[in-house]
Amino acid sequence: MTTLYAKIVMIVKRIFTGKIILYAILAFLFVLTVMAYTTYDNNRNEIIDQQHQHLLTISRSTCRSLEIYVG
Repeated sequence: MTTLYAKIVMIVKRIFTGKIILYAILAFLFVLTVMAYTTYDNNRNEIIDQQHQHLLTISRSTCRSLEIYVG
């Protein structure tokens, strides 16, 4: 009876060990995905801010040129 119990315990441990490894891998992939998206989102916002500043600079330059031309 103890050998049967030992075999059952070993089988249950293998099942739980496999599931734990699977869940650990899934958790790692989830964290990696969140980090990648956060990095992407931050870089996208930085590029948008830079382009916004460039457009403002261009509009100021155009405004000054028109003031000089009209002025």
